[in-house]
Amino acid sequence: MKLLIVGAGGHGKVCAEVAEKQGYTVRFLDERFPAIKAVEHWEVVGRTSDFSNFVESNQFFVAIGCNSTRNKITSELLTSNAQLVSLIHPKAQVSQYAQVGKGVLIGASAVVNGFSQLHLGCIVNTAAVIEHDVIVRAFTHISPGAIMLGASETGVQAWIGANAVVFPTIKVGAYTILGASSFTNKDLENKSIYAGCPAKRIKETQED
Repeated sequence: MKLLIVGAGGHGKVCAEVAEKQGYTVRFLDERFPAIKAVEHWEVVGRTSDFSNFVESNQFFVAIGCNSTRNKITSELLTSNAQLVSLIHPKAQVSQYAQVGKGVLIGASAVVNGFSQLHLGCIVNTAAVIEHDVIVRAFTHISPGAIMLGASETGVQAWIGANAVVFPTIKVGAYTILGASSFTNKDLENKSIYAGCPAKRIKETQED
């Protein structure tokens, strides 16, 4: 199985290792091509904008940490009928009753419990915990060690920082950031940055 990963940075290398564990032969597209033609032992075969040359013979995964950029590239791939895969580390624990959308990464030691939903292009990073009935909406990043407790949810393109905790049934707004090691027991507004224990609103963010 041939897989082209878009983005050959640190996150891309993590995704490539997971992909190899799933049996894929991995190559990269990256904006630095042709200045770089390899990353570690993986070949870089073109720029991101070259993806249309590879659509017929490859599957794709977008390994870009920035939520808005991941959204943009994924949308372009889907418009071109590219086939997106999800990558699940073999040491992750994913319930058979969880729903995992396209283009999702579930990292090593992550837990995704029953009846949760991971929508298009989400990242559930190393050792993150998604409890039962959680909804993680499109292009959200759940950082390493973060915990979303039962029936909590995010809007699109949210970012839950490393080791942050979202309490049960709490809603994190679209485009909102919850800072590392923070917790929230109250709903968070859209397009805002929160931090602290409990989290307090610091300022507004922009959608992109």
